[in-house]
Amino acid sequence: MQADLEIDVKRVRAASAHAQAKAARQAQITKYAEETYNVLLEQVITTCAREAAFGERFRRARLCRILRQWRDWAETQREDRKAAILERQAAYESLGSMGLSSSSFACDPTPVAQMERLDPFAADVMLHQTERTKDHFYASSTFLATTARHLAHILQPTSSSSSSIFQTLISPSINAATPSSKGAFEWLKSKFHPTDRDAFVQDGVTFEAEIMGSKAQGTSVGLMVMEAPLQTWSTEQQRRNAADARVRLEQFAKCVENLANEYSPGLLIVTWEDESLEEVTERVGWPSIRVLR
Repeated sequence: MQADLEIDVKRVRAASAHAQAKAARQAQITKYAEETYNVLLEQVITTCAREAAFGERFRRARLCRILRQWRDWAETQREDRKAAILERQAAYESLGSMGLSSSSFACDPTPVAQMERLDPFAADVMLHQTERTKDHFYASSTFLATTARHLAHILQPTSSSSSSIFQTLISPSINAATPSSKGAFEWLKSKFHPTDRDAFVQDGVTFEAEIMGSKAQGTSVGLMVMEAPLQTWSTEQQRRNAADARVRLEQFAKCVENLANEYSPGLLIVTWEDESLEEVTERVGWPSIRVLR
């Protein structure tokens, strides 16, 4: 019986030792699991924080780049607007130096603060069109080129050996009481004279331009450009202007009546005032021009 009791005691002790060892292993596993969980959790938090930091840094860098581009664009727009205003003012001053009437300055430049804001594309298109208009206004030989473009195919010689000449006579108002300024007449002359050449040739037709002297000469006169004097309220100056205009109109009539002339010349009246054909002809004493038109 004592032997059985000893066996039971050993069995109980073995079971107790096994339970303690199992509990110790379980505690060790739980400890290791918690430590592993904490390490993995810290790694996940570090990765998320790093991605968030990188994303925020990228967004801030992109925002700074956009802000710099916007500031550069805004500064460029301001500089372009200032340059356009200065160029427009210079154009007005240049026109004023030509002796143009005050009616040409009726539309003064609008201050930038009062201008309707345009989107960038429309503003660029407007600036481009304004620049092209300005360049065309000051470009030389544009009237000559337009005349050649419309008449060359009509006057084109029938054979390669023959040639045609179309002459434009410019009649300035230098002998009038109120002539235009030198700058205005030089601008008008540059519009009809060829650039750096004695003549302008297109489709076999030679287009020439000359300043008319005391009398019209040549047998190839196709166009006469008469510059009207500036407006005046002085009776004496009006009389002198009418006398000068009558002399120049008689020269044009002689050119028309010249049977040796190849063409029936046309008449182009250039006035620096804001007026109609009837008004300018009445002002300088050319009532017969109405019939010619």
